[in-house]
Amino acid sequence: MCNSDRRRLAPASTIVEKFTSGNDAGVKVLAEVCGVDQSRVYRWMYGAELNGTDGVIPSRHHRKIVAAARARGIPLSGDDLIGTDCVAA
Repeated sequence: MCNSDRRRLAPASTIVEKFTSGNDAGVKVLAEVCGVDQSRVYRWMYGAELNGTDGVIPSRHHRKIVAAARARGIPLSGDDLIGTDCVAA
């Protein structure tokens, strides 16, 4: 299966999109912000069947991502990081 066949899962894919601007790919930027390899950021967007995290960004990275978003003027909320469908009604 090629990468283009893989479904990208939210909320991770949404965060990557927010950090994508101009020539800066969101995956590269987030990898630098979080101090991880780009492959790790891709794993956040893949389902468990592909050894991914089902769209979940590990909480240990949340503060770094929020700080980086604020510094870049990117609107980002806690709901963006956890996904609103994960919040109990």
